[in-house]
Parts: sequence; structure tokens; C-alpha cells
Amino acid sequence: MREDLPSHINEFIHDLKSCNDLSSVFLYYSRYLHCDPYLHSIFLDFGYNPEKGDFQDPPSLSLFIEKLQEEYSNFTLPVKRSYSDISETSSDKNRSNKGLKILSARVKSILIHKRPTSYREVAEELIKEMHMVSKTEEKNILRRVYDALNVLIAAGVVIKNGKEYCWKGLGDKENYFCDIVEETISENTFLSIRAKKISSKRNNLQTLTERFLAMRSLITRNLQLSKPKDSMDFPLVFVAVAEDENKMTIEANNTCSTMRLKFRKQMEIFNGSEILTQCPKIIN
Repeated sequence: MREDLPSHINEFIHDLKSCNDLSSVFLYYSRYLHCDPYLHSIFLDFGYNPEKGDFQDPPSLSLFIEKLQEEYSNFTLPVKRSYSDISETSSDKNRSNKGLKILSARVKSILIHKRPTSYREVAEELIKEMHMVSKTEEKNILRRVYDALNVLIAAGVVIKNGKEYCWKGLGDKENYFCDIVEETISENTFLSIRAKKISSKRNNLQTLTERFLAMRSLITRNLQLSKPKDSMDFPLVFVAVAEDENKMTIEANNTCSTMRLKFRKQMEIFNGSEILTQCPKIIN
């Protein structure tokens, strides 16, 4: 390890070089991002997505390590001390390397590549990866490997046959989960379409209700008014035009059976029921 690098960066580089499951290593050391702005910046440079907690594309291991060494190589002792609260002690290091979560990921990687394999082979492979030399550390690894295997067996992704362990994976469950996801997406899409149709029908019903009430109010009003004896029915067309904004020309044939309206700009035409809905006095 290099003395010119902060302790947690030395441990990070060590784990990147020694562990086969890089995704677990990146996930573990992402906990330092909130307290180490330099490391956070490096993660972002390599396409890290903080919301998803993962990289868009797997970063190049050599380039990532080179960037770490370059970024932290000029750290002075006072700067290194400022990171002492987030750097791990030797006992913390042992706990982190053998943490059940990251250890289970490493055990999974070994089981996938070695089918079937024994508990001893898995433990020896991990000890080899972590460069364990202390007997105490070795015993601790053996115990944690046993715990990790039991967790994976309980999860149904590992099968134990005598002294041999074999990676099973999700198998049919994986397809089942995929089907569930697809069905959920399809159902959500269907519900979204139905919701839009219901909303559209609700708006149409509201419009029709307003027109019905307006027409009923108008009919009631007309019935209450007395009609002059000498009156006659005559269709009357009202056209409202903002003179400054638009001009309209009306042309009719000799019998007035057809009319032609010419506009300078686009016009909007309302029928009788639409006009009624805009007259609160009539509606009320």
C-alpha cells in the first residue's frame, strides 16, 4: 500500500485488484461518497448515477485505479488526517472485508465459476483473494463463509448435496418474476388508458349536462313569456368580430339560402347550445 494515499483509498484499490465481483466493491465504497468529494467526483466522471446507485456502464478497472492514484497522489499529511474519521482501522478493515453482504456476493461469484464446490474450497478461494495470513482472520473467514452459504441456501439460490454446494440461481422463479413485471406494466398501461377514457367521458358528460340545463332553462323562460300575436319566427345570426384584430365579409345568394363568410384570420364558431352555456343568467 502507498503511504501517500488516504487509508480508505488504499483499501479501495486493494479490493478492486483482489476481488472478482467488482460491482460489490463499488457498492461498498460508495458509502464514502457523501464525505469524500474527490471520490464522489471520480465516480461521476466514470458515469455513476447517484439516483440508481450504479454506473451506466462498467468502468475500466485500470483507468479507475489510475484515476484514484492520480487524484490522491499529492495529498499531504494534514489532508490525509482530515480523512482519518472515514478511514478504517485494522479491525474495521477485517469487518468490512468479511461483512456478510459483500462476502455473500463473493461467495456467489465463486459458486458460479466452480460448480459444484465444497465449503473448504470456497473458503480457501476467499482467503487467497483477501491475502489472509493470520490464523485468527482465517478462522473468522471460515465462520463467515458458513453464514453466507446458509443465507444463500435459505434464499433458494444455492443447493447443498452432502458436502458440495452448487449455484442454482432463481431458475423458474426468475422467469416468474419477469412475467409478473411484464403483467404489472401491461396492467398499468391498460389502467392508464382506461383512466384517460373515463376522464374524457366525464368531461363530455359535464358538457352535455350544462347544455341540457341551459336548454331547459331557456325553454322554461320562453314558455313563461307571452308571445305577441303579430310576431313571426326568423332565424337570426350573431357574429362578433374584433375589428382591430380581424375583418369578416358576408356574401349571400339571391334567395339567401347560402351564405359565404370570409375571414382575414382564423375564426371560432359556436352553436346555440354552446352560447347558452356561456349565459349564466339564462342558466339560472
